[in-house]
Amino acid sequence: MTAQPERNRCRTARAGGIEHETEGKKVLAELDGMAPSDPQFIPLMTKFADAARAHIAYEEQQVWPAFRAALPAYEAYGLGAQLASATQAGPRSTSCSPSHSPRSSPVPQSAT
Repeated sequence: MTAQPERNRCRTARAGGIEHETEGKKVLAELDGMAPSDPQFIPLMTKFADAARAHIAYEEQQVWPAFRAALPAYEAYGLGAQLASATQAGPRSTSCSPSHSPRSSPVPQSAT
């Protein structure tokens, strides 16, 4: 049995998840700098919470099962070890500035 159909299923699942993420990012952009007293704040926060819940449910029901089916356990273990190493080596700041974003930090060579 080949893993190719499962890998295609993972790609399809991922594409659907991107739609959820895009919606959440749009709402966050609208909320950026908005005062909680703004009349649109609560409706936008509700919209964001709904989008986040939908995204999480989608990943739990579609993405992760497809990922588990497509990735052999030894590869998953290796990725987990790399992630743990990168997390330990990553920035410790709680700042939200882009310079402190985990995505802007390179993965240490020991984790690759």
